[in-house]
Amino acid sequence: MYPYDLSTSLSFFAKVDHDKIKISGPINLALSRFDVKNFSKPIFLLKHAYDLVILDSLNARLAEYVLRPVFLTSVIEDIDETKKAYILQLIAQIGCYTKLNIKDYKGSFPKLSNYSNIDDKLVEQYQLFSYVKKDSVFISNANKLVTRVAGSEVVCSGPIVINEGILINNCVKLSANHKFAKEENWAKFINSNDKTFTKTAIIYVSQKNMLKNFQTAEPIRHDGVIGLKLRLLKQLGFKVATIYDRIFNGKESSVDKLNYIKEQIYKKD
Repeated sequence: MYPYDLSTSLSFFAKVDHDKIKISGPINLALSRFDVKNFSKPIFLLKHAYDLVILDSLNARLAEYVLRPVFLTSVIEDIDETKKAYILQLIAQIGCYTKLNIKDYKGSFPKLSNYSNIDDKLVEQYQLFSYVKKDSVFISNANKLVTRVAGSEVVCSGPIVINEGILINNCVKLSANHKFAKEENWAKFINSNDKTFTKTAIIYVSQKNMLKNFQTAEPIRHDGVIGLKLRLLKQLGFKVATIYDRIFNGKESSVDKLNYIKEQIYKKD
């Protein structure tokens, strides 16, 4: 069965963000039979590792292999900058997951900026493959209402990328009594252990990352890519406010949309 059928099955399970407990058999089989030679291209191995991250099942051995500089170089050679940004995002999220969850990891963590010249366009590149063109209207409208809830643009971070691989559409700094605070250095605040304020990451989820009912084509819930992002953010100390376009766009008035955003920002985890 391994590698093709098994890796394909795990890819499907990752796509739907399946509970790893219920598929422990295939996961354990994949880990026990892991062999680099089973993957014809580095990108296939990288995606296999990423699927295991989504399934909260990546082990130290595989993490140490895909986070090696020599592997990183092999997987990004001779590709354009947009595809490179996508691959670097996967590696960054694998690295972030490894730091947070794999205690017996003995490898190093590559600095991804050494492998690309897109640092100044990182947010733009990540948005490019995270959303489709028509999502720009949803994102723009949601941003305007987030600013209204916060009271001013100066208390919102705007889109930022943290840990080199996690796109946050907006971040706000909330006091214990739900007052928005201004922040001059978002990177410093985000990486701090300041418990005085709550780090609230606002994530916009579009149809691109929604699982749909096979019969009705109606959205059911978000996919594994978003599921992983939300879990990593919570592990990094964020409170997460998730804004779904299907709910946002389904509200009849601007007031209803505004109240929906308020509910997501102020809700308790």
